[in-house]
Amino acid sequence: MKIEKASIIDAEIIADINIKVWKTTYCNILSNDALIKRENQRQLIIERTENLIKTNTYLIAKVNNIPVGFILYGALREISNLENKKTAEIYAIYILKDYQRMGIGKKLVDSAIKDLISENYENLLIWALRDNPCTKFYEKIGGKILYTREINIFDDNVIENGYFFEDISLF
Repeated sequence: MKIEKASIIDAEIIADINIKVWKTTYCNILSNDALIKRENQRQLIIERTENLIKTNTYLIAKVNNIPVGFILYGALREISNLENKKTAEIYAIYILKDYQRMGIGKKLVDSAIKDLISENYENLLIWALRDNPCTKFYEKIGGKILYTREINIFDDNVIENGYFFEDISLF
């Protein structure tokens, strides 16, 4: 397995992985309408990915040179009581279903953490849908649920948990 920094030319690959993972991971969490709407946003996802690559970090995981997952991370986007700390956020981590539970997610997170430490970040937050079957992964790697919020995704109201990592240097 190889992890490499994504570039603008990877935007379509990232969009494809994003849509495929939504279909397999969120199929019992979000309505079919929401999943169809996400798929119909493919071009928008590509454009957003191209813009995010310019300001944040995407890493792509490849197995036998085939892209199977990605992670997107950068500075914390919100949560006012954390603003005084040097806190980073993992915005997205998606692994194709056939490649989950093979250590790829851990390697992506480890690579992101290494990069974040080099940028002097101390803490980390990851938001995940509460009913996501992969949330145990965040607890297994040391995340503690400190926050909960309700969000709306294509007219579906769902709960997200915020997994906080107090000291990423211990990773």
